[in-house]
Amino acid sequence: MNYEGSQALRVSKCSAEFNECDMSQLPFRVNELPQIRTTYDPAALQELAVSLDGGAEPPHLRQVNPIQVNEFDDASKLQAYLDEYRVFYNGDGHTVVIPDSSELERRPDGTWRVLIAGHRRCRAMRIVADKYGYALRESDVRIDVYHNLPFADAVSLQGRENEHREVDPVEAANDIARHYYYFQYKNGGRVPTQKELVLLTGYSADRVSKALRYHSLPDELKDYYTSGQLPFNIVARLRSLYDAEYSYRTQKYPQQAAGCSDELTRDALHQTAGFANELAALKSKGFGADTLREKLSAKLKSLEVVQDELFMLEETPVEYRTRTRRRYVDVMAQQLGAEIDTPPETWSPALRKFIAKAAVRAAEIDQAVIQRAEDDARVAAGSMAQVMFA
Repeated sequence: MNYEGSQALRVSKCSAEFNECDMSQLPFRVNELPQIRTTYDPAALQELAVSLDGGAEPPHLRQVNPIQVNEFDDASKLQAYLDEYRVFYNGDGHTVVIPDSSELERRPDGTWRVLIAGHRRCRAMRIVADKYGYALRESDVRIDVYHNLPFADAVSLQGRENEHREVDPVEAANDIARHYYYFQYKNGGRVPTQKELVLLTGYSADRVSKALRYHSLPDELKDYYTSGQLPFNIVARLRSLYDAEYSYRTQKYPQQAAGCSDELTRDALHQTAGFANELAALKSKGFGADTLREKLSAKLKSLEVVQDELFMLEETPVEYRTRTRRRYVDVMAQQLGAEIDTPPETWSPALRKFIAKAAVRAAEIDQAVIQRAEDDARVAAGSMAQVMFA
């Protein structure tokens, strides 16, 4: 799947110029732009270089997998590609410098080649070239060439190249977030579903979910991973704790939420960071990830109970409060179901609270529910209520 539904046309590496068995001396001259991966394991690169090392004499390199490049024969097409590249890599708030077409090296035949996939292999090739003192551009290099490939298709190829590699979790999170914002850019602001992001990035649904949670965290909470205090998966789950802390405060202090939500946000962040410090202290004492997950799950569970108590409807008989959440939801659903078709002015405080809650939680639930909320607020209110208490 790609962003615009088009299929990239691939040029076979078995063409006359790039025939595996009859390889010509080609000037490398491939322009390299920023991509998903920004860090490389030096030991892994050295290991790859050894596998590519073909000696001091041509053909120099023992390539099995070709690198993939995008070849442009028109400056305007290249510039359009670079403009899209710039949107993608800066759409999530980062500032990545992307050159203009005039700054890229041009081949003798007047075309430009931009590296799509094979950044790791190129670095390993340079290690081999440096070892024997020859320029990589003078070596035979196996290349798959795409002609004037749109950026949306190129970034999809690049993502699949990294799909089975050990990409740093933060780099993967940044990549997934960029796909998220780029999808919105290409689709008039529509938010992608999780399934669409999975198809576009090649990452699993679980990894996509964790990546978006991590990416949306305040920097103060992200630092618990980047500083090595907590594992990535635990830090990503801090998003749920942060949301729960904020939700608890907005429900407990509705007037403050309406007039000074920034204060509640800071308080929620402070409480979340405090609990993260507790988890970090456990990790430093040798407790494993399972223990940290249990502690975090217990904390989230306690906040769920508190939120349920805060959200209890005043009209609900006391005995219902002692029942399980599921039975409580069943009773409430019956009460609201009887009202949902009545005029809004006759709705009870219970239903009004549900609708207010639905508006707050709309951004956190499935896109399909959000769309239903836009189409029919009453139906969405019932659906969201089920989601909130499921």
